Amino acid sequence: MNCSLCLKKRKLCDSHIFPEFFYKETYDHDHRFNIISNDPNQYNKRPSKGIYEKLFCKECEDIIGKNEDYAAKFFQGGLSIKVENFAKHTQYCGVDYAKFKLFQMSLIWRAGITKRPEFKETNLGEKHTEILRIKIYNEDPGEPLEYPCYISFDPSIKNMHSESVFPPIPSKILGHHCYTASLGGFRWLFFISSHTTKLPSELIQRIVTKDGSFAMYKDDKFIKEDIANFVSELSKLGKIPKLE
Repeated sequence: MNCSLCLKKRKLCDSHIFPEFFYKETYDHDHRFNIISNDPNQYNKRPSKGIYEKLFCKECEDIIGKNEDYAAKFFQGGLSIKVENFAKHTQYCGVDYAKFKLFQMSLIWRAGITKRPEFKETNLGEKHTEILRIKIYNEDPGEPLEYPCYISFDPSIKNMHSESVFPPIPSKILGHHCYTASLGGFRWLFFISSHTTKLPSELIQRIVTKDGSFAMYKDDKFIKEDIANFVSELSKLGKIPKLE
């Protein structure tokens, strides 16, 4: 079979769609977590390990893996970077732009190429899928506003986010085509749009820059309504899990 990244015919690994370290915060005492969908025809799932598929060869696993290793250190406090806490946000400085941006890009790309049913709503289209594949393979993070992503934390629904995984679902933010997801206790917003140069400055500060700085906001106004609508939809479907 052909590797989904290099496109060469090679033996494929059991590749995770999202890295295993994201699930460490979501596992309960039975080592299970919630995968929640707003599809009324799809039940919530409580698997005991992350989601895998045969996607990449060993060489390409290594390309993706080194950026994952860096991101794992970021989220687990293993990097020597400057962190400042403010009332409404946390400011990060000194992050490795290429590694962190490529990690973000690989998350939404993997969600878009997998055939796993949990990700059927993530359809990036052939154009964006191929652009992302080439950039990831060539280890080219592009400019900050090319396929940007930002991360936020909503303390009002901390338990749901920390104990659940929400696969990316389509959304619109300020007229831009986006996907929102919940991973590792954080809310992620991925822009899949060709005109993100028009983003307002207050949103741009949430996106990692070439000097390795970005802000992570609590109770983020740009996606608060999106979160509320999604949770309301889940509630109507009776799909909000009972969390401890």
